Amino acid sequence: MISNISIQNFKAFHKMTDVKVGAFTLLTGINGRGKSTFLQMLLLLSQSIRNSEKHTPMNLITNGDWVQLGNFKELINVYSTESQIRFRLQTDEEIDNDFELTYNEIEEKANLGELCSMKVNGMETFSEAGGYNQTENTPSKKIAPIFSGYTSLMNLQNLYYVAADRNRADNKENLTTEQVHLDCLGRNVINVIYQQDEVFQAELEYRLSQIFEGATFKIIKEANSLRLYMDAMNNGQNFSPVNVGYGYSYILTLLTAELLAKKGDIIIIENPEAHLHPSAQAAMMKFFLKDIADKGIQIFMETHSDHIVNATLLGIRNPEINLTKDNVNILFFNKNEEADNGIYIQNLEISPNGRVKNPPMKFCDQYAIDLQALMGF
Repeated sequence: MISNISIQNFKAFHKMTDVKVGAFTLLTGINGRGKSTFLQMLLLLSQSIRNSEKHTPMNLITNGDWVQLGNFKELINVYSTESQIRFRLQTDEEIDNDFELTYNEIEEKANLGELCSMKVNGMETFSEAGGYNQTENTPSKKIAPIFSGYTSLMNLQNLYYVAADRNRADNKENLTTEQVHLDCLGRNVINVIYQQDEVFQAELEYRLSQIFEGATFKIIKEANSLRLYMDAMNNGQNFSPVNVGYGYSYILTLLTAELLAKKGDIIIIENPEAHLHPSAQAAMMKFFLKDIADKGIQIFMETHSDHIVNATLLGIRNPEINLTKDNVNILFFNKNEEADNGIYIQNLEISPNGRVKNPPMKFCDQYAIDLQALMGF
């Protein structure tokens, strides 16, 4: 599991920013303060390992199946005089638990970055090639390390990502016989669910019914296609998703990612609250939080919902969820007014009974502000 993340010279992050993370890390804060950028660091590494020819982080693929961020130069912090991006991941593994990766631009390939240094536990893993003549204008050719031995780094390719601009499940998808990975926009969720066994599908329907008080779904194979039908009230009827509340089909990708994840996997979710009533948000969060301990997965979640935050804090107090404050990190992103063009990330202190100590301004305080105004205070 990742225990610490550091970012330097990447988009909003100018100077090296170190952040402690946990089994469940909740990203909060007002818009435009670096929450998405923080997650994009993990997504870039994941898509680079998954989509490169040899499945290594040797090249940073800026436009892939997780994120499309443009050219490498666009990722450099606008106030920086350097041309390198630096990421650092620390994990809870006993050995090889500290990875610092530095990327340069590849001039002839604008949408790629090239790994020029990788330190593992502080030691450089690139080695000089023997017999190469080094002159002032010809730097030594370096040999990259063998990446396969660094398990906790390579496991990033197993990441699941549910994006903020995801789609709701369609009524129909073309049937595929190939094993498919869940798309971050949910465009293939029907095929993914159909390929799972009956136990998986039954658990998915159970969770759906608990969140929406009796909802059901059914996938029917028709020639070369799959059709999804849903019922909001469990009355034996089959309806196209478009004729059921939007949230019913919209949540399928989130729940599918949660059930697919296995021990050691990472899930990244943006705005899980979208299209969900507060009670549905709270019910959904119970499943996510319980799976952290039960399945041994790690979740990063970005939210603007007070209900998601409150459900997380209540989870610490719920003995059935088996979550403690040490499993949870709530990060509050803000601009650092004391530093030049910097982002400040505050790791909020949580009490054993699930209360945030000394919460900063604009952290889940709009309700209180509005209530005071309504009451005439």
